[in-house]
Amino acid sequence: MAAPVASTVSPWFVNLGLEPAELRAFAAGLLSKTFADPAAPEVGVLPGGNNTGLSVIENGTVDSPAVWVGAGHAVLATPTGGLYVCSWPVGGNVLLDVAGSSPRIDVLCGRVRDDDVDGSGVKAFELVAVAGAPSASPTAPAVPAGYLPIADVRVDDTDGVAQIVDRRQFTRAAGGVRFCPESDVARAGAFYGDLRVRVSGALEVYLPGGWAVLASPTGWLEHTPSLYSTSNGTAIANNLGDPSTRSCRYVIVGKTMQVRYRFTSGPGRNFARGDLFTTLPAGLTAAASEPKSLLAARVDTGGAGPAESSGQANSHGTYHGYAEVEPGSTELHIFMPRSQTDGRMAGYSIFTNTGYENGYGIPLIAAGQPLPDELVIAGTVEIA
Repeated sequence: MAAPVASTVSPWFVNLGLEPAELRAFAAGLLSKTFADPAAPEVGVLPGGNNTGLSVIENGTVDSPAVWVGAGHAVLATPTGGLYVCSWPVGGNVLLDVAGSSPRIDVLCGRVRDDDVDGSGVKAFELVAVAGAPSASPTAPAVPAGYLPIADVRVDDTDGVAQIVDRRQFTRAAGGVRFCPESDVARAGAFYGDLRVRVSGALEVYLPGGWAVLASPTGWLEHTPSLYSTSNGTAIANNLGDPSTRSCRYVIVGKTMQVRYRFTSGPGRNFARGDLFTTLPAGLTAAASEPKSLLAARVDTGGAGPAESSGQANSHGTYHGYAEVEPGSTELHIFMPRSQTDGRMAGYSIFTNTGYENGYGIPLIAAGQPLPDELVIAGTVEIA
């Protein structure tokens, strides 16, 4: 039989004793790993206490610029000593250098000093400010290897601590759900199927294409949309008058979004010439793959309210059509029957120039324009 190859770290109690490196290796086995390296621990702040661990606020009770760092625990990985589980058991001040004539940005970090490994003469978990270069437009400095960034702190000569930007990343036990503040949204999962919870309450799963929403927070989300016209290739937001309504409610589960739009228009409304469309909620895009998403649409051109529709009973009424979203697009384009007697679909459009040109819109209103007293769009969109 070929000779066995031993691990560089002994199992617990095999040697009837525990070395510091063996304890750290045991702790590393219980914590989450990175996607790129199954032996490399995922560094960050450990959750708990309403996720206020190692949170940073300004401390104006001392003469020098200073910040107060709340109690907490963190996982750090040094280039030579491996993993360390660190404690900051009681909140305390971290003093910063006074700014000169130009402001600067310091990065507040956690670091480990281990005399057995680095010969520093110190064995401690420390909070340290990595000072940035003074500048009229300062930027944060690079963080040394093995340091854990906690916050960017802008220091100037008049306000002392002028701004604090949270840079904490959170970690967890192996297989646990990661808490994800907005400062950490770009970090990849540790494995396909990994889970994280956003500040909004959304639960997301890590897939080959990136993070995807698994469940939205309770209740529907809201977005205030605009109703546009395309005029010579330019999108123009229409004035819906007063009173009017522009509402959008949506909920996302996985890659599926249920959405409902409602627009109403009133006196003083003014529509640009061209086909009408609206957009998906900010930050959302339709999936790039075919087929396109189709949603139901209904427009009521009732004609009982605004002056430009009143008295035009002929051909006014309710029309049913659809809205479509092309793959990879953010726009919902609306289609309606050409007229009461022609069910062929065409882009819902209003023809205007200096005034309303009656009898040219879609749906065709023989002596008027198909101005939307109410427009409703509802359905499902596959999102990227």
